[in-house]
Amino acid sequence: AGMSATGPGNMTALCDIVTGNGAATPRLALLAGTGAPAEEAAFALTLGRALSERGQRVVILDTGFELGLYDGLLETARPGLADLLAGRCAFGEVLFRDPASRVHILPAGDSAAGAEEPVADGLDMVLDALAHTYDAVMMLHPSGASLPAFAERTPDAALLLVSAAQGEETAGAMRDRILALGVEAVTVVSLTATEPAGE
Repeated sequence: AGMSATGPGNMTALCDIVTGNGAATPRLALLAGTGAPAEEAAFALTLGRALSERGQRVVILDTGFELGLYDGLLETARPGLADLLAGRCAFGEVLFRDPASRVHILPAGDSAAGAEEPVADGLDMVLDALAHTYDAVMMLHPSGASLPAFAERTPDAALLLVSAAQGEETAGAMRDRILALGVEAVTVVSLTATEPAGE
C-alpha cells in the first residue's frame, strides 16, 4: 500500500494529488513524515520544484521547529514560522526563494522563545494568507513532531512519507492520526534513498 516517489511518472501522479488534478482553488497539502526529517525535507523540495515547473505558485511551510531542515539550502539559519507566529517578524521577512527554482520556502524558524504554543492559534491565519498568494501550500510536518490542529482548514491532500527504515506499524498509526484530522485520503509515499546505505 505504497507509492514510490522515484521516477517522473510517479512524481506526475503526486503532483496531481497535491493540485487536485488542476483544481482552480488554492490547495493545502500536508506532507507528514515518519522517521527521516532530512529525506522528507528533500522530497518536499523535489515535489515543490515539479509543481513549479507546471506553472504552479508553490510555498513549502516547514513546521520542523529547531531542526533547521532548509538552513543548508538557504545558506544560513533564517527566521521562519515560529518567529512569524511570535510576532518577531513580518511575512516578507520569513519567505525565501529556492535558489534552484521558483519555489518559496517558509522555514520553521527558531522556537527557542517558546513559539510552539501559539502555533495552533496562528496557523490558520498563516495558511489563509498563503492561500491568497500561492496555488499550492505544502505543509511539511517532519517526523517526531506532533500533528498540528487545523481549526479552520483541513488539508485538501495528505502524503505520508515513509522511509525504508520505518515499520508498517509506525506508518499505520500516523495514517490513522492524519485521517482523524478529517482528511479524505492519505497517500503513502515510499522514500527511497538515492544512495544505498552500506549495501
